[in-house]
Amino acid sequence: MKKFIKGRRKTSVFLIILFGIILCKHANAAIWYVYPESYTGGNNSGTSPENAFQGFISINGDAIQPGDTLILLANKGNFTNEVMIIAYKSGTAGNPILITNNNTGIPIIDSGYVLLQNASYFIFDNIRIQQSPYSAINMQDSVSNIVIRNCILTTSGQGIGIKSLTGDNNLIENCIITNNEYHGIGIDSNACSPGNETIIRNCIISEKIVYNKLCLRVDRVILKLT
Repeated sequence: MKKFIKGRRKTSVFLIILFGIILCKHANAAIWYVYPESYTGGNNSGTSPENAFQGFISINGDAIQPGDTLILLANKGNFTNEVMIIAYKSGTAGNPILITNNNTGIPIIDSGYVLLQNASYFIFDNIRIQQSPYSAINMQDSVSNIVIRNCILTTSGQGIGIKSLTGDNNLIENCIITNNEYHGIGIDSNACSPGNETIIRNCIISEKIVYNKLCLRVDRVILKLT
């Protein structure tokens, strides 16, 4: 009986230490800021609105870690002709990387786009992309566990293009995808496994959805076909 109690104590201590490590990791999550490239000011470190990265090209991808937040500041104009490239970068299931806005308003990427390659566990929330010559958000190669939420994707070649070797567990939710030249959403994922499909939920889409390989699950979508 004493041995059993002693073993339980060791387990409890181990769990407390492990839980403490998890809390410390979450507490160290950083917030980064980025202004349009046309804005000049600050030291370009990305650590505060006053010293924000100047344009997507200035973002220090090595500094951004799982659990971090990247805030696109909207009060200095649009992100015009800027391309956000996210390649070989991932968050984790418990600590995704969030790209969103703050109280400066909804940031607009105008005539640019977002490109993800070999990336996973990113969340895009409350962003507008317009006038892109390609897909407003383009996913290539191995891209999985991407959430696109509360975004407006409009007047581009295509709203969202997913052409990946693997594309499991992607979610497109509460988005407005309208007035794009070709498709609202195009999906071509070669190795999507059953039960891990791309989910489109609570979206308004004014163009057709094109997909193959049965890698799509649609839930409560308003389609306005033109």
